[in-house]
Amino acid sequence: MAYLEAREKFRRDVVAEKAYARDEGLAEGLAEGLAEGLAEGLAEGLAEGLEAGLEAGLVKGLAKGKAEIVNSMHSEGLDVETISRFTKITETEVQQIIDKSAK
Repeated sequence: MAYLEAREKFRRDVVAEKAYARDEGLAEGLAEGLAEGLAEGLAEGLAEGLEAGLEAGLVKGLAKGKAEIVNSMHSEGLDVETISRFTKITETEVQQIIDKSAK
């Protein structure tokens, strides 16, 4: 009888060790997966944010440069139609730029 009890206890210990190892592996895998996913997500978010910021800065810079050229040409006495023809900016936009800078 003692032999059977010892054997059963050993079997339960083996089952418990396997369950512990499985749970430990799951916990470790989850922690590694979360860390990897977080790092990947941060890197991707940073890259997207940087790209959006650069694009916004470029658009703003081009608009500022365009306004400077239009205002410079206008201050030299060129009319809206001529400025539009040389800059490839619509006459409406040229007039809006001139009006905005006059304020």
